[in-house]
This record gives sequence, C-alpha cells and structure tokens, in this order.
Amino acid sequence: CTFCIVPALRGKEKDRRPGDILAEIQALVAEGVLEITLLGQNVNAYGAEFGDAGAFAKLLRACGEVEGLERVRFTSPHPRDFTDDVIAAMAETANVMPQLH
Repeated sequence: CTFCIVPALRGKEKDRRPGDILAEIQALVAEGVLEITLLGQNVNAYGAEFGDAGAFAKLLRACGEVEGLERVRFTSPHPRDFTDDVIAAMAETANVMPQLH
C-alpha cells in the first residue's frame, strides 16, 4: 500500500448510499446472481463521505439479510481502516466469505 500509485491516480473516493447498493444487490439476486463482490479504492473507508465510520460493517451485515445471496466477498481493504467491527461482521455474517484480498 505504501508504494501504490493507484490512489493518486483515481482521485477522491466517493461513497454510494447503502440503500442504492442493497437495491442493486437485490435486483441482481432476483436475476439469479448468487455471489457479489464489493469493491472500491478502500472498502474499509466506506461511509466517510456521509459521516458513518461503521458503514462498511453495517453493509456487510445487511448483505447477510438478502435472501438468496449465497456469497459476499470484498476487495481492497486498507489495514489502516480495518476495524474490529468489520472483523466481527465477517465472523457473524454467514454469507460473507472468510477471505481477505
């Protein structure tokens, strides 16, 4: 992460609202999608734009409530923003896969 040029090239991070993300997930599941991957420049910083530091853990838990969604993965977490709440959400939410990338 210390040598990566990607953040400098991509510019300011922007957060989609949780309801929009969940609506898209539900629509995809209705079409037969079984697995989704949440991704971003730094998924653990999700929610900073709208002032909710716990938003990513909440989003993971909400994904666990989507009927028919079998697997949730996420990519690009940054260690600086990895919280105990995200770890707990991973452990508590059955369809969140136990992997980090």
